[in-house]
Amino acid sequence: NELLPRGYPFVNKQMHKKVQASIINDLAERYPMIVVAQTVDKLKDAGFYWATRSGVTIAMSDVLVPPQKQEILERYEAEADSIEK
Repeated sequence: NELLPRGYPFVNKQMHKKVQASIINDLAERYPMIVVAQTVDKLKDAGFYWATRSGVTIAMSDVLVPPQKQEILERYEAEADSIEK
């Protein structure tokens, strides 16, 4: 709510994609385009800020290796070789 223009009604919802689209459409009807653009930029910047600080990590143990990995690699290597010739 801090990112929305002053005077905009309080939004007490999770900001899913559809909710965001609805708010942006409402902003476009109520405010000049410069205000809408500034608000969208603030929302984008906040999303990036929090997404990069979420603490999500990926380890090698998170990756599932299919048992037929070698077969798959050989098949695609053969396909790549046939294309290169």
